[in-house]
Amino acid sequence: MFVRLGALLYNVAMPTKVRYPYPCELVPNFDTKHRAQVFIEGYQAKGYIKHCTHLSLGTYGNGFSEWYGPKCAEHSIEIEDTGYRKNLFHGCPKNCRLYQAAWRRKTKKWFKDHWWPLRRGIIGIADWYKALAPVTQALWPLLILALLALLFGIPLFDMILKALGAIFA
Repeated sequence: MFVRLGALLYNVAMPTKVRYPYPCELVPNFDTKHRAQVFIEGYQAKGYIKHCTHLSLGTYGNGFSEWYGPKCAEHSIEIEDTGYRKNLFHGCPKNCRLYQAAWRRKTKKWFKDHWWPLRRGIIGIADWYKALAPVTQALWPLLILALLALLFGIPLFDMILKALGAIFA
């Protein structure tokens, strides 16, 4: 049975106190997804790892076994090299330029899954509007404002009519 030294040293029962910086071989690795998720949540609670869109539970392996740990899709996790296969895991950089709030991932996925007809309609209207002549492009907003003025009695109606008259004069 293949057992890694890092798994023996650091994958015993998860302590209630999170070690900082976390000693590891390459990245923090755990033999179960649960322990890896507990580690990630502990580091997030302490503020060492941000609640980011790019953070996920990574799977690492060598063909014979696999282990789990935090994974950044943008590769911006700080790991201090202290010697051969001895590293200190610090988490996310303090001023990470690639940070995106985690709620954005859920929002983007929901819009991608459910609102594609709306997106297609908006893009279709934008393409149609872009294909119009410049005078017609200027005329459409004025016509919409004129209709709104007629419907709701906006006092700018005379000014909109003068603008339309100037275009066609």
